[in-house]
Amino acid sequence: MLASRRMEAVSQQLQQAIADRALRPGDRIGTEAELATSLGVSRPAIREAVRLLVGANQVRAARGPGGGVFVAHTPDGSLAQTISEAVAAMLATETTTIGELTEVRLLLEVPLAALAARRASEDQLALMRGDRRRGGHASGRRRPARDRHPLS
Repeated sequence: MLASRRMEAVSQQLQQAIADRALRPGDRIGTEAELATSLGVSRPAIREAVRLLVGANQVRAARGPGGGVFVAHTPDGSLAQTISEAVAAMLATETTTIGELTEVRLLLEVPLAALAARRASEDQLALMRGDRRRGGHASGRRRPARDRHPLS
């Protein structure tokens, strides 16, 4: 358990270093040895933290000349893209099934819709309310009948 917490702490330090240095996807963070020295931790600790961040699609590691650890995605990057790539990798490696993903989607969708509704601005809410009354797009244009839900 202690090793797991240590790995998470080192991965958080790496994430903070990426943010502090304003690194973007593709930027080199450093080699394993450089990172161990700069963070004051062992190379195995760096290796495990990098493995964790690779799994989260935040960094990628390359060996050989010009290798090292590189930023894959930043926290302010496209979350949808990160999730999509992670799901694709899970499906490709058969670590999950479509059924399991559907189950997760159902568990997340309703609470996320509620969160979006709570965070919506008054303008966004008015636009949605107006759209619903008119049965059209948010742009104000009316949708073709074939695109309208029978209850709208």
